[in-house]
Amino acid sequence: MISIIVPIYNVEKYLSRCIDSILKQSFTDLEIILVDDGSTDNCGKICDEYKLIDDRIKVIHKKNGGLSDARNAGIRVAKGKYLMFVDSDDFINDDMCKILLDKMEKYKVDIVSCNFFFNYNNGIRKINNQSIKTVTVLNNLETVKAYFCNYSVDLNVVWNKLYKKELFSKYNIIFPKGYIHEDNFIIYKLYYYAKKICIINDILYFYEQRDNSIVGKISSQNILSQIECIKDHCVFAKEHDDIKKYLNIGVRNLYLNCISIIIKNKKLRYLKSNIKDIEKNIFSKNIFGKNVIFFSLKNLMTYLLIKTNCIFQVKKIQYIFISIIKSLR
Repeated sequence: MISIIVPIYNVEKYLSRCIDSILKQSFTDLEIILVDDGSTDNCGKICDEYKLIDDRIKVIHKKNGGLSDARNAGIRVAKGKYLMFVDSDDFINDDMCKILLDKMEKYKVDIVSCNFFFNYNNGIRKINNQSIKTVTVLNNLETVKAYFCNYSVDLNVVWNKLYKKELFSKYNIIFPKGYIHEDNFIIYKLYYYAKKICIINDILYFYEQRDNSIVGKISSQNILSQIECIKDHCVFAKEHDDIKKYLNIGVRNLYLNCISIIIKNKKLRYLKSNIKDIEKNIFSKNIFGKNVIFFSLKNLMTYLLIKTNCIFQVKKIQYIFISIIKSLR
């Protein structure tokens, strides 16, 4: 019934915990696809050892191609009616598959999304502040709006969800290679093509917070990936008028997030020409327009600094404005 795809690269410290949590699932009709993405540590050996103890496990050994490439390799061989993604340094609740599948069948939806813990190295766990607090069934347009206008991490990532596999095959959805935050390129498309989506607040996934995580690092690759995501959103918006206004909100938020990161990091200032090019070729004179209510105070101040040409000269003006406005509230 369910194919679980685990992309793996140099995480031998966490891998057994991840696989064990999948093997302990109370729902047992599983296909477990371990994709060893050219690991240089003992991950490949660990995968092969697990394959010998449980015949539900398939192992793919491949040349390193990145997280997206590994996930795509898993999707290509998956036989299940449904798909799940579990990152190899994370782990899941014993009943995650059962609970998600129950909701999938009860509400006759195409995607089920749950809440999760941030799992820290010091043993502390923090519950994600999910924007939707109770069991909720949304249609595709409602979900796209929630994703772009009421941002929360649980709606943004691919790994805390169960999907009908046909969403990927029917609409030729694959993860883009070579980018950070690759989930941002496809998750909104999955929402759009799904007929209905169920969101629950059960905390079923444990998201490991690693100090050396690529996603958590501020880098030029991070910014350039976000710029490519902006372009991807814009292309999709041109082809789908029914969600164009929500996509535009997402594009503007990503753009202002890039600007904010560059403000804080002098080493990234050389990327300002890339950002200016985005503004010149994509945005109209008014970035916010009628959708101003969907933007944070921080992003509003960032935009003001852009229009007054202070954005790359005065790093702390943004925070001064925010402090003044907060004091007046």
